Amino acid sequence: MFAVLNIVAFVFNTYGRILPIISQMSLYISLVSFAVILVVVPAKAPSHNSVSFVFTNFINNTGWKQDGIAFIVGLVNTNWSFTCLDCATHLAEEVPRPERMVPVAICGTVAIGFVTSWFFALSMMFSIQDLEAAALTPTYVPILEIFNQAINTTGACVLEAMIILTAFGCLIAAHTWQSRLCWSFARDGGLPGHKWLARVNHNLDAPLFAHATSTTLTGLVGLLYLGSSAAFFSYVHPASLPTSKPGTDRWQSGRRGYRSSIHLLFDPGGLLAH
Repeated sequence: MFAVLNIVAFVFNTYGRILPIISQMSLYISLVSFAVILVVVPAKAPSHNSVSFVFTNFINNTGWKQDGIAFIVGLVNTNWSFTCLDCATHLAEEVPRPERMVPVAICGTVAIGFVTSWFFALSMMFSIQDLEAAALTPTYVPILEIFNQAINTTGACVLEAMIILTAFGCLIAAHTWQSRLCWSFARDGGLPGHKWLARVNHNLDAPLFAHATSTTLTGLVGLLYLGSSAAFFSYVHPASLPTSKPGTDRWQSGRRGYRSSIHLLFDPGGLLAH
């Protein structure tokens, strides 16, 4: 399934002119699914938890004795919602008035994400019927079990399908910015084979070689999971850290002062980020 989704996302990104349409559709699906879930789940739940359960009850099933450590570890899951927060910066050269619109996109994402996730979390916590069953669900998808407890199996599948459609739109967008990231590094001579990777197919309106390369690397990383899930997650979790150093260097020195990838690799800041 990982490989299939990777290929499908690649196909969608090979024709640049349809990407704005896909982005708009993903936005509308996300907003509609949020509104539907926010209303339907609490309305159909057989019973509702008390205010004290939602706001004052702390359940620590992590294995850590200190509740503070358990809380901090739990923040890792919420951070995934903002994993691709910087994608707008990688599309800056395709955005009108990027000096204004990119900061608006980043700050708007944080603000909208905070408000919507707050109300979403409250509605789910008030509607959950069996917390232990949700945590230990055989589907490994707790939110699906919460939907099932509140509505029924059919309704839960419909709501989960809406979430999956939203996630698929995010996957396509992730392929878009990773191809642009590869292309921009290649254009500045920061990658091996940069002259080849920096080419843009004007008929398709997409950096096809950079996109194919980034998609291939994503597929190869996915193969780690076949050998060891621990190896896969140990690679994926810190994978976003090295991007901070090159981004900082570009911010400080500008494109003309951008340094090569070899310099960044052995630079003290680059070594620390890696």
